[in-house]
Amino acid sequence: MISLRLAVPAILAAASVAGWFTYVVSPPSAQIEADLRLPPTVLMSRGPDAAASTDLHPTVDELAAAAYWEAAKAILRRAP
Repeated sequence: MISLRLAVPAILAAASVAGWFTYVVSPPSAQIEADLRLPPTVLMSRGPDAAASTDLHPTVDELAAAAYWEAAKAILRRAP
């Protein structure tokens, strides 16, 4: 009877050889061509004064966030 110390490495070696053989013998996979280009990424600003966005037309959410931020700054200026 074969011992477990010999069986485990033998199985791993056989699986490695089988994987290598399949990789070498199989035809190359089909090349995938992109039909569309991805849109450019928009950098997100981390702070209130950081301007990292390159978008010239802010969205409604960005306008609302800017108005909220200005209101918050005005409230904090009036606070004692």
